[in-house]
Amino acid sequence: MIRKNEDTIKKEVENKKQKGITLVALVITVIILLILAGVTIRGTLGEKGLAEEAKNATQRYGQAQDEEQNVVKNFLDELRDINSGGDGTGGNPGNPSNPGENTTNPDNTVDPDNPPEPEVPPETPGESLAASAQPGDYVRYVVPEKTFTMTAEQTGDSAQTYNTGGYTGLWQVLYNDAEHGLQIISANDVTNGKNFYLDGKVGYNNSVGTLNSFCSNYVNPTYATSGRCVGSNPIRPEGTKELFEGSYDYQKQYANDLIKGDSECSADYNAMKRAIHQNKNGICVINKAYWLASRSVFSSARYTGFGVFFVNAADILYNGNLWEVQSSGTTSSNPSDTNYGVRVVITLKSGIKTSNGTGSSVSPYELVQ
Repeated sequence: MIRKNEDTIKKEVENKKQKGITLVALVITVIILLILAGVTIRGTLGEKGLAEEAKNATQRYGQAQDEEQNVVKNFLDELRDINSGGDGTGGNPGNPSNPGENTTNPDNTVDPDNPPEPEVPPETPGESLAASAQPGDYVRYVVPEKTFTMTAEQTGDSAQTYNTGGYTGLWQVLYNDAEHGLQIISANDVTNGKNFYLDGKVGYNNSVGTLNSFCSNYVNPTYATSGRCVGSNPIRPEGTKELFEGSYDYQKQYANDLIKGDSECSADYNAMKRAIHQNKNGICVINKAYWLASRSVFSSARYTGFGVFFVNAADILYNGNLWEVQSSGTTSSNPSDTNYGVRVVITLKSGIKTSNGTGSSVSPYELVQ
């Protein structure tokens, strides 16, 4: 009985030892976990822990964004350079010694979201000619030198060759208003003493187109848009194309063969009379007869004369006959009325400017580009 109790006591002691060891192991395990937790917390919150890594990652992300923007910017720069005629390297055509240098943007500080505004060329210095010029004022207008020929098919006479460089004189303002724009007229005859010939039925029918074609050679595209002969319609220089209709029997055979006359020269003729700013008598008289690009017809029971208007040296408007038809059916040209000088009318570009001058003959307005 006592033996049994000893055995029992041994077992109980063994059980208590085992429980004691288990408790110690548990305590040690908890301590180890606490230590690991401390290490983890230190690693998270320490100088080189997770927070620091997150901060570094944010910085790296920002650097990556900057690099991406630089790539996009460089790509856009290359596109702009190619569109501007470059080779994509950003070279400035104005610096051929260093084609890779972009002198317009050397530090490449282009914001792709806000590209720079295109460069605007500097405004041409000078004052507006339209704002100051008055009809009659003098202008220095330079004509490019050019040799041209008017054919027999145009004139009804032999072929005629001229050179625009023969005229170096001044020009005068004929119109300066909203309807006509700014138009100037040669202050003298431009044929340099040669005169211009028109003759016969061909010369009559083609007169307006031929004279305007002659004058178109005096256009300087730097300053002007068009040229025509004085006396043509200032709004519609090509003139009428309506056919002549006679009231007499002998005229009927020409009803579909000749262009009727007109009075379109009156617009320019009256404008020259009103151009009195530098001369109270206007600008009609040049001491020489000159063509007005406008057809005239004189008709009677005996004969009909087909001609072109002209202004004589005394400032008288005449009806010059180029071709006559008699009631008998006889036709003839009139050589005495076939050759006169030419005055050219030039329409200047809108916004043309002047660098200096007062508009007088000794101080004409000087045109600038």
